[in-house]
Amino acid sequence: MSSIDQLWLTRIGPRACAALTRRVRCGRSTLLTAVVSVVCAVVCGVVHFTTGAGLSVLIGVVGLAALGVLAVRSVAAAGWAAAAYLGLPRDSWRDLPVSSVDAFDRWISRRTTPGWPKHR
Repeated sequence: MSSIDQLWLTRIGPRACAALTRRVRCGRSTLLTAVVSVVCAVVCGVVHFTTGAGLSVLIGVVGLAALGVLAVRSVAAAGWAAAAYLGLPRDSWRDLPVSSVDAFDRWISRRTTPGWPKHR
């Protein structure tokens, strides 16, 4: 069981936890992509391969953009899954703070709907 599951599983359910795990993986991959792109550009610059340096920077920028989009989509998917788990309408995912446990706990404690548990 990952640390994300330990923190979030009882709050937002397994599908939303899987989406948050994808977001963390995208974040780690973003850092790796940036480092690899810079290293490739430096190596290409050292061997005077200017086309390769430009190409590695272009691939890095495209990779970073793609990972950024995937991370944003993962947060949205976590919100959708959490809304379904909590029995909320699908369009209410924007109101769910799934990036911080403390913010989520404050949000759920403010809910006035009878029968809402603090943690499911």
